[in-house]
Amino acid sequence: MVSPCIVASRTWGISFEPPYSTESDIRATLEGLGHTVTALQEQDVDWPALPETVAGHDLLLWTRTHSLDRPPDRATQTAILNRIRESMPVVGYHLDRFWGLTARSDRELWVRTLPYFQDTDVVFTADGGNDEAWEKAGVTHVHMPPAVARRHVETVGAQDPRFVSDVGFVGSWRDYHPEWRHRRELVEWAQRQYRSRMRIWEGGIRGQDLANLYATVKILIGDSCLLGPNYTSDRIPETLGRGGFLLHPDTPGLRDLYPEGTLVTWPLRDWQQLRWLIDYYLSHEDERVDIAAAGRQLVLARHLYDHRIATMFDTLSGRGLL
Repeated sequence: MVSPCIVASRTWGISFEPPYSTESDIRATLEGLGHTVTALQEQDVDWPALPETVAGHDLLLWTRTHSLDRPPDRATQTAILNRIRESMPVVGYHLDRFWGLTARSDRELWVRTLPYFQDTDVVFTADGGNDEAWEKAGVTHVHMPPAVARRHVETVGAQDPRFVSDVGFVGSWRDYHPEWRHRRELVEWAQRQYRSRMRIWEGGIRGQDLANLYATVKILIGDSCLLGPNYTSDRIPETLGRGGFLLHPDTPGLRDLYPEGTLVTWPLRDWQQLRWLIDYYLSHEDERVDIAAAGRQLVLARHLYDHRIATMFDTLSGRGLL
């Protein structure tokens, strides 16, 4: 078994304390697979002492979900990471997209300059389809499609009158990335089309409530930022794994992950087709239920963090790092 040390960061709160954070999910997955994990919260780390802190581990796994530009200064961070890399691999794991997002925070600049990318052995992200850009930036990058923690999808939710709706959207949309206006267009279109039959939940719903929401809303509409080859958000496994029926814009590579019959898609900005699909599946409950069930089984078989961690370790072993 591997003995990894996880360093996690967020600009708000403590990542390992909320039971529904990505960092907590990864930690729980590793421990559930039999690995011994030491968890370090980045803002509490004594960076100069970090090489001694992680000594005896097999891997330093640096997970991130928000801020990347953290102290200490970059030169010091680089020196510390290089010391650690003498005895174990340093691996980045991030769920976001980086290429094409520069308006609010220049994520492309992060990739080219920050030690998180420049001074780690491998970085796994969901940002696929940009192999040439990663290589040009000098980053050893491996595409890792999004997943969901097994503990969140082991059982489906129950019908809940609080969430009754024909059409629903879960997630942020009002103040989204300015490079991707489609999400706001999608939500506003659905509001105009379905009025009181359309509901939005912008956040804060977790645990059993979220499972019940997905079990109750007849049709969820989804979106991923800057649709492109081999990139989607974790919205798909998070929804399908809980038994929800999801409509999602089509994107290159999506069918490789979610074959026909597990996820229904529509051509981007083809509102007429989306309207037809929503109305069709609202009136064909049996088909909707069957597709939702098939999607959930697919997630359980292929798209859990268990599968991603296994792929990560296989990749590192294949590169001689473990």
